Amino acid sequence: MKYLDYREKRQHGDFNFPIAYYSENPHAPRYVMPFHWHNEYELISVTQGSFLVTADGTDYRMNERDCLLLPGGVLHGGTPENCHYECVVFHPRMLLVSRHLCAPVIQRMMNHTISLRQHLFGPETSVEIITRQLCACLQSRPKGYEFFVQSCLYQLLGTLVQEQIVRSEDTNEGSGSPEPVKNALSYIEEHYSEHIELEDISRAAGLNPNYLCRLFKNYTGRTPVDYLRYYRIECACEMLATRMRSIPETAWKCGFHDPAYFSRCFKKEKGVTPTAYLSQKFV
Repeated sequence: MKYLDYREKRQHGDFNFPIAYYSENPHAPRYVMPFHWHNEYELISVTQGSFLVTADGTDYRMNERDCLLLPGGVLHGGTPENCHYECVVFHPRMLLVSRHLCAPVIQRMMNHTISLRQHLFGPETSVEIITRQLCACLQSRPKGYEFFVQSCLYQLLGTLVQEQIVRSEDTNEGSGSPEPVKNALSYIEEHYSEHIELEDISRAAGLNPNYLCRLFKNYTGRTPVDYLRYYRIECACEMLATRMRSIPETAWKCGFHDPAYFSRCFKKEKGVTPTAYLSQKFV
């Protein structure tokens, strides 16, 4: 079982209406957000608690009614704290209409000659209000909601263009490409149940171990080995939360061949033992 593909393979919505809505809370199996990326754009909205999101190496502390915009291809993940949050994931092609006045801008977004900038919006800003309306519509899906959803997205893009949350892709921002980090994450996702070491991850990333460690930490806040442990524990949490396997079998399936070491790592990440975690989930 795999917790999450770093390059997400699941489809958000369908081809004709490529938009999806997700609502997460502390009891959901996918409450914690491991690092991943996708070609779609994403809006994250916090309705309760706080959420520390890291996107391409930049930290965003989100509080209640904050909204974060993430363009396609951005490597992101986060740790919620007593948090309820919503995500809207969409592809701009759903707004592309032939001979439409907005078509040139949307086409340039799809061709990656321009993109939206990742940006945090506070409560009662135009983007936060539009996002709240969009989430409410996608959650309730009243009759004719498809028209309202597209209207919200056009309002959103118009507001972002007006507020200059747009950048040209010919700029070279940041220090170090995220591609080796994405390759390292993909390797971890594919091999986390096996015995792997830093040299294996570095080889998959195409970098020497020292440079990979620095670059990886810039983007994720963790070293590759530390992140491997973290990812294994998140996989274990989903297995336990869905009651798919016993604790010893879960430990083995997630790459921990020493039950005592698994328990120590689990408690370090989650603050409780695996047994206590199960008790909290299924009281």
